[in-house]
Amino acid sequence: MSSEHDFSYDPRTGECEAPKNENWGIPPNPFFQPPAQSNVLSENSPSHHAQQQVVPKSSIKARGGNRSRKDRVVTEIYHLLKKHYFKGMTPRGTELLINYKTSLATPLEVEGFVSDIQSLALHTTGLAINTKEVGLALGAIKGDEPDAQGVAASTGLTVLGGQGSLYLLAHEEIVEIHAQMGFHPLKQFQEPIGFVRLKNARPPIFYALYGQVAYQPLISFLDLLNVPRESQLLVLAWLVTCLIPNADNVLLEIVGERFSGKSTLQSALKTLIDPSLEPLIGDTPQKEAQMFELGKRDHVISLDRVDKMSPKAQEALMTLLKGKLTDISAKKSSGQTRVFLSHPVIINSAESVVTWADLADRSILVSLPRLEKIVDHFLEKPAANSSFQPAFASLVALLSYVHASWKSVRATAAPAGMVDFYCIGIAVAEAMGGSASDFDQQLTTSLERRFEMELYEYPVAAAVRDLLGASGKESLDLPVGELLQKLNDFRPDDALDSQWPRGPRDLGSKLDKCSGLMEAYGMRVGPTERKGKRGVYHRKIEKCTPQLYRARSPF
Repeated sequence: MSSEHDFSYDPRTGECEAPKNENWGIPPNPFFQPPAQSNVLSENSPSHHAQQQVVPKSSIKARGGNRSRKDRVVTEIYHLLKKHYFKGMTPRGTELLINYKTSLATPLEVEGFVSDIQSLALHTTGLAINTKEVGLALGAIKGDEPDAQGVAASTGLTVLGGQGSLYLLAHEEIVEIHAQMGFHPLKQFQEPIGFVRLKNARPPIFYALYGQVAYQPLISFLDLLNVPRESQLLVLAWLVTCLIPNADNVLLEIVGERFSGKSTLQSALKTLIDPSLEPLIGDTPQKEAQMFELGKRDHVISLDRVDKMSPKAQEALMTLLKGKLTDISAKKSSGQTRVFLSHPVIINSAESVVTWADLADRSILVSLPRLEKIVDHFLEKPAANSSFQPAFASLVALLSYVHASWKSVRATAAPAGMVDFYCIGIAVAEAMGGSASDFDQQLTTSLERRFEMELYEYPVAAAVRDLLGASGKESLDLPVGELLQKLNDFRPDDALDSQWPRGPRDLGSKLDKCSGLMEAYGMRVGPTERKGKRGVYHRKIEKCTPQLYRARSPF
């Protein structure tokens, strides 16, 4: 929305015109047409939208000359809003008010929007208006038919259009990234789109560069942030995945000891792809409802210095990754504006806090080494730091390459829950001059480290692995009591008493609890069977083909 003073206002008609050369860096939206030429939308086609300018039938009726001051003001507000915004409806039926020029979208509610309208009215018409009058004008717009149906909208910096193009919101411009590679500043809208920025979001502060753009600034940026070279493809793939709306999100978990730059890296990554007033959330919610509240204020969920996460919190994070219907209304009293949102997630901790198997299968682990001089890796505010802008420009170029190629990657051996991330990672590796095996190796290393951490939570599984490996056999079929005695010889030194079976009966429940984990990594535990004349209980453990993505055999 503009706050310029150089608008021309005609007091006879109540109309205001923007200055001829005013430009935010974004082209005028073709869906606008002066109210005098009303034309009702009759076709839900992107090409139709691009060719035909649309304005719905007005719900503000012309009245006689004896209108009250309130009616005149509401009418002026209504026409002012119709001049600068159009009403769009998403495929799920959510109504949004979208700026013609910037494509920034907002729910049709007074809260959180009234100050912008008051500023627009004051600077264009000199009219001082109140919240009630704005509410009445918005109520009239709610009664109108939508200007555009099937509006593609997103809470992130990117919107995927119906024709395959990806639209990126940058500093004072929109970048159109083509489905067949290449990108340029958007010159003409081909379809209605909307960028819905949530409560904690701030406007983009970086711009794209055009022509030949090198990827080296991204590598230098990650070097500065203490990301090891053997993990950089994972981080780049996560960044690009966050910017592709139709890709399944994954969780990026950054671990490391103190003074390794975990929070600095996390804040910098979020700033690149989701500029926010508060890039880090220090108090990690432990309840499901509290975690879902974060989805109303942030596109990228960013949890800082997490020391633990309850099972409910992990289940909630998994739901946010997959997506859920979310009410983004400013206040409950204003009604519900429900949109389907899926959120990328990034957290940091001293050691991994992801213990729920389903969430672990959809998370990437990156470990940072300790820094001797952390001050050398401290980044100033993004606007003042010279590393952010070239890194963002490189990221846009990388996104352009991946957007055109990731769908053609065959994910024959992708991890469960990370098929899209795997395909994007392969495309990223190729764009950076590497090969599929380079990304494959980094992903395998991350998963193996995750496996070792999961074994810490289930020391019985670690003991079974070591027992099978030491036996040199493909399988062992032993009485439960004897099996427990042999496992005691391989009990990890750091295993807690509560984690270790108290007797043969408890061993059965412990084995059953971690059977899925062991089978994923190449160990299968058979059911309890009674054998011999005395009916002694036996359990069979055997090696099997690992079920999780290319995990190397632990034997």
